[in-house]
Parts: sequence; structure tokens; C-alpha cells
Amino acid sequence: MVAALLSLRFRVLANTLNRNPIQLVAVILATLQALVVLAFVVLGLALLVIYSPPIQQATVVIGGVTLTLGWFLLPLVATGIEPTIDPLKLAAFPIPVGRLMLAMTLVGATWVPGIVTFLASMATALTWRQTPVAALLALLCGVIATLSCIVGSRLAASLTANLVAGRRVLNRIVVLLAGVLILFGPVVLAVAIGRGTSDPFPGTAAVLGLTPFGAVWSVPGEVAMGHPGIAALEFGIAIATLALLVVIWRASLLASYRARGGGLSTRQLSGGRLGLFAVVPATPAGAIAARSLLYWARDARFARQLILVPLMPALIIVLSSLVHANGLVYAAAPIVGGLLPLMLFAVISYDGTAYALHLATGVRGIDDRIGRAAALLAFALPSLVVVAIVSISFIGEMRALPAVFGISIGVLLSGLAVTSVSSASIVVPVARAGRNPFAAQPGSGMTSVVGSYAVTAVTIGLAIPELMLGIVSLAVGSAPLGWLALVVGVLWGAGSLVIGVRLGGRILDRTGPALLARMRRTGG
Repeated sequence: MVAALLSLRFRVLANTLNRNPIQLVAVILATLQALVVLAFVVLGLALLVIYSPPIQQATVVIGGVTLTLGWFLLPLVATGIEPTIDPLKLAAFPIPVGRLMLAMTLVGATWVPGIVTFLASMATALTWRQTPVAALLALLCGVIATLSCIVGSRLAASLTANLVAGRRVLNRIVVLLAGVLILFGPVVLAVAIGRGTSDPFPGTAAVLGLTPFGAVWSVPGEVAMGHPGIAALEFGIAIATLALLVVIWRASLLASYRARGGGLSTRQLSGGRLGLFAVVPATPAGAIAARSLLYWARDARFARQLILVPLMPALIIVLSSLVHANGLVYAAAPIVGGLLPLMLFAVISYDGTAYALHLATGVRGIDDRIGRAAALLAFALPSLVVVAIVSISFIGEMRALPAVFGISIGVLLSGLAVTSVSSASIVVPVARAGRNPFAAQPGSGMTSVVGSYAVTAVTIGLAIPELMLGIVSLAVGSAPLGWLALVVGVLWGAGSLVIGVRLGGRILDRTGPALLARMRRTGG
């Protein structure tokens, strides 16, 4: 049965790539990029042998923890489940949960990210090659680390899918905050303790080695440094962590089975209560803005993307503490400002055939673009303000706020201008409303990746004026340049947005029926 599922997975992948040469090229380029990164990682691990054991240990542990957290967080911001191995799709078949879990794990292990992770984990043995016992343990721990990454990724996707499909917004928020605390609590604690030691880099690694994320990476180094007792304790933590991940993942899959087809709220407003529609202007653009905000709050496919807002700054702050580079914190708000517009990359695709209502009622393209842009700005601008203030407060450089605001707002507005055009032209196969929001559709993965790269490149090009002013201001500590970056970011970004909205609206007016036909063909 497992072999049949794996065969089905690769057959679907091969058929998809055969039908789409552009997607095949994107897969090849992404694979080459991953191989280049892997080559640098292997070379770096091999060269670590010239350093002292504490430096070797700190580098391997901190790098391993970063890799592990990346696997856990990736499903929260990207497609996390292979369409042919989607538990909800297979729930109607008599497949034992254990075999389904094995098939999903093998799918992760036999695709490019899993293979690269496995080879990088094995390469840690090169660092400890002068201690044969430690090198052999590194190979064993590499297998455990790879399995923990893959299982953790599947678990994160399954738990979050159940979370965002729930009916109560408060429950979503509580569980989300609890998940963030569980993920980052040990890491933040380790960083705090490590910074208080005389040698922060090895000190942080020593504490991380006792956490579920770092234990498996720390075992070989402890053996090489002559600490077998600590190594045994960390190995036990690593095994217990993997076992616990499997148990929770199994429980989450069973919960998904029981709740298959759920996730749509049936709550209705009582007569006379219009909710957001009573607040926005009584115009087509206002109605679209209100509907878009309701989507962000209630549609699981939109809600999962909002996890980016708290997670990205937290990751950057933790990373800056680990490598003692406070300058990285300046990038937190601009990165969030660049990522938020990408949420509109496939916004009409999420409408699906419901977009026919826009065409049937004669909604102008410019009203559609204004409404969707206004909905995003309604929560994106406050989010940027909070992220910028919190991140800059962490390093105590409040004088840098104008420059950071200027870059962030400029990037946000420029990105929104680009997606206002791109989303009027591109159709991406997405999960249908009410289905598993993490279930990938054939042909969606590489289309999203390539499109996101293109949108990001154009956004950076449009934001060059405020980027240059802001970076120079931060580099030389010039307050006037910072305020100038803020003014330029707001004005230049607003001008770009006006042009993008108008151009996107014209494209919708001209190609709306063809866009709907393409959505029908992709099963939207």
C-alpha cells in the first residue's frame, strides 16, 4: 500500500511536469539551487575541523536548530501537503493511519528538500571525523534529525490545518500563541542564558543542546569533547522528541479524519446586522473590501498566511541574538512589508468561480483592485507599525524608526502595486473553500514559487529610492536621511500603488471572462 501511494505521488508529479515545460524548468533550477547550497554546507562542515571543539559544536548545533525550525515553520507559510497524500482525500479509503504516516514521511524524504536535509545531516560526520565514535554517532543522529524535521513539518501542517478550520477565532488565536511559545520558548531561553555567559556563542549552543530542537545535533559534539553523560541525556531527549512528534501527528490525523469536509462556518448574522458591510463606504470597492476582510478572518486558506506576521520578526530577532548581529533586526519590518502583499498573489484564484458574480454585476476592475488593496492595508499598516517598534526596541535604536518605517511602508505599497497587476493576470490552482488549506493542487507549487520570485524582484526594483535612502541613513546614523526615506517611501509607494491599481483594473476589465474560464479549467 505504501509503495502504491509513493508510485501515485511520483506519477502525478511526472504528468504535471510533462504538461508544463515552464514548471519543469523551475523544478530543475530549484534543484540546482539546492545542490549549490548543499555543496557550501558540506564544505563548511568539512572545514570546521580546523577550529576548536566548542566552536565546532556551537556551529553545528545552532545551524541544526535553524534547519529544524525551518522545517516546522515552512508549512505555516507555504503549501505543506502533497496532493496525492492528502489525509482528507484518502479518508474514504481503508488505509491505516500508520501506513499513511509512513507514506507521507517517505514522500518528504524522497523529494529535494528531504534529500538535501538528509545529506547535510550526514555531512556533520565530517566535522567530527577526528573522533571516530562521534562521527558514527553523527550518522545515526543525522537519520533521527531528518526524520524529526520531516515528521515535524507534517505535524505542523496537520495541526495548523485543524486550527484554522475551527469555528472560533479566539480558539485559533490561543492555540496559535501557544504554538509560537512552544516553538520559540526554548530557543529564546537558550539565547538569553547564552548571552549571559562569558562566551555567548558556545554558551547558547550548550543550552540549545538540551532542548528538543537541538539535542539530536549536540550528541556527537558532546562525545567528541568527552562528555558521555550529557550526550546520553541529549540522545534520550532526541528519541523522546521524535516519538512525541509521531504520537501527536497521529492524533492530529485522526482528528482530521473525523472532521473531514468541515471548516466552513454556518453562523449567520441576525436580521438588520450587516457587520463590516455597515462600516465601509456603500460603494463596490467598499463592499469588496469588507468581503475581503471577512475572508481573512474566516477562510482557513487566508488565515494560515497571517501566521507570517508574528513568526518572521521572532525568527529574525532570535537569529540576530544567536549571531550577535543587531543590524539584522532592522530588516524585520521591511521583510514583513514585502511578504504581506504576496498574500494577494493568488487572491482571485481563491475566489474561484465565485468571481463570476463580479462579472455578472458589472463590477469595474479598478473597484476590485481598490477594495482588495484597502482590505490588506487595513491590517498590514498597523502590523508594520507594531513589528517595527517591537523589533527596534529590542536593540534600543529608536532613532532608526523613521528610516525603518520608510523602507517598510515603501516596500509594502510597491509590493501591493505589483500584486494588483499580477493577481489580475495569473491563475494559480489553490485548495477549494472548505477543504484542507494546506493541500497542494497539481501545478501550484512551482507556479507560486516562480511568481513570488518575479513579484519580489519587481517590488525591490520599485522600492530602490526608499531602500537606498533608508540603508544609507541606518549606515551613517543620519536622522534627516531617515525622515527623507519615510517621506519618499510614502509618496513613491503611494504613486506606485495608484498606477498598479489602475493598470490591474484595466487588465481585469479586458480579460475578466478569460480569467474566469481559466479558473474553471484549474478546478477553482
